[in-house]
Amino acid sequence: MSKDNVLYLLREINYKKTLSEIFADNPILILKINEAEYTLENIYLIVKFYNDEK
Repeated sequence: MSKDNVLYLLREINYKKTLSEIFADNPILILKINEAEYTLENIYLIVKFYNDEK
């Protein structure tokens, strides 16, 4: 995954921490990730949610 020309490696073990850093400007999305409403398997929906909230 990339954001602002920075490439991030997402792994099952630390994806919540990494995604929280990437999407730090969207606290609602971070909450959904940390509460397991969105998981790594839903990366498409995570990115869609983030883009729709802009």
